[in-house]
Amino acid sequence: MTGSNPFLLRGHSNSVTSVAFSTDDRLIATASLDGTVRIWDAMTAEAQYRLEHSNTVTSVAFSRDGARLATASRDGTTKLRDVKTDRN
Repeated sequence: MTGSNPFLLRGHSNSVTSVAFSTDDRLIATASLDGTVRIWDAMTAEAQYRLEHSNTVTSVAFSRDGARLATASRDGTTKLRDVKTDRN
């Protein structure tokens, strides 16, 4: 993503509740009322993969080293996922 050329991240079927950038600014994580987390390439705006929760996902956060992603859901569950291997 360069300059002032905004782009849209399309893929969630409901409202986005949380957004996080990886520490190296290469990835964007979005959480949604649709129960999914999507990981995007920050340079191309292309969806890389999605993660599932059983309920609305309320927040996402990358670890300091960018290797893990924490997700929290309205049903009270929290998941810690490996960004490179824990994909569905």
